[in-house]
Amino acid sequence: MSTLLMAASPGATLESLDSSGISTGSGMQTSNSVELQINQATSMVNEGSSTRQIQKEEVLLLLNIFEQWLVRHSWPYASS
Repeated sequence: MSTLLMAASPGATLESLDSSGISTGSGMQTSNSVELQINQATSMVNEGSSTRQIQKEEVLLLLNIFEQWLVRHSWPYASS
């Protein structure tokens, strides 16, 4: 599959993420507090008249943007 799925809850470590929090598939929606889905299909990024897979650096940049958004906005965001 072309989708990288990562999930974790508070208290997770890099070792626990490596052992149980990473998989491939089409959707996660687990009981974890945080989930990340990265679509690595070759048709995800439009570039001129063709498409390509997202690059690792682009994912890291987007994660940084997400972090900045979370820092700037109220917490908790979701209303009950």
